[in-house]
Amino acid sequence: MNNNKTILIDGVRYHKDRPASCRQCYFWKNRKVGCTLGKENCYYLAESPKKKNPVRDAAMAPVSASA
Repeated sequence: MNNNKTILIDGVRYHKDRPASCRQCYFWKNRKVGCTLGKENCYYLAESPKKKNPVRDAAMAPVSASA
């Protein structure tokens, strides 16, 4: 993948021609409805976002010492 044609925003890779705001996108409906595609189906996604693993996140959480 050519990274010169993509940008990284909040850990998610998008195509460079993505609007600065979702409100400027063709698929944005209004403030109440938002994007008609949904964030996980964004037209400008260059790769699928990494999903969080709740089991792994719980295992990595610090254990509190209770006496």
